[in-house]
Amino acid sequence: MPSGTFRVLPPLSSDVLAGALRHKVLAFLCAEGRLDPELAGRMCQWRHSGFSVHNQVRVKAGDAAGRRRLARYMIRNPFALAKMTYDPNTAMVIYRSKLHATLKRNYQLMPALKWLRLLLNHIPDKYEHLVRYYGYYSNRSRGTRRLAEPLSDEHAQITIDDRPPDRRCKANWARLIQKVYEVDPLECPNCGAAMRIIALIDQPAVIERIR
Repeated sequence: MPSGTFRVLPPLSSDVLAGALRHKVLAFLCAEGRLDPELAGRMCQWRHSGFSVHNQVRVKAGDAAGRRRLARYMIRNPFALAKMTYDPNTAMVIYRSKLHATLKRNYQLMPALKWLRLLLNHIPDKYEHLVRYYGYYSNRSRGTRRLAEPLSDEHAQITIDDRPPDRRCKANWARLIQKVYEVDPLECPNCGAAMRIIALIDQPAVIERIR
């Protein structure tokens, strides 16, 4: 909820959720011109739609540890390095996990190139975000709460940090941004020279004065 209150939803049928998901996906494909609306209408009448939803995980209102586990699951890595083994002589990858109910084995063996192709499906495109924040944690809600207590102009100050920056931290965050977005955040877009951070401004009144 917008107030930050965690409210438990009533049980919902997985068939109802799967139908809503099918409707959203087909409508999106039609809007993008990737699917003919007439074909989409016929697909909605199929007995087996091909869409499925799993909603058996329940988190109670006061279960903070359960919410953390669910959040970690949502942003987890695509695979565990400890379960993967690479044989350079045969260029094969073997991945061990839990026993597969259909294959009746707990491992998967495949060429390294096929493994890389499957792994690349989990790497987002440039500027694509995989984590979204809604409700209390959304940018709009956080901005509304920040503006609820505006800072008066007479008390607005710009704080300049004169301490020498930690080179390890500086190199780390800049390197990660450059790795993800392929852009050096410390390079001036006008002259190409290296920039230096002298202040961090998060006070709305100060930002409005700078504008």
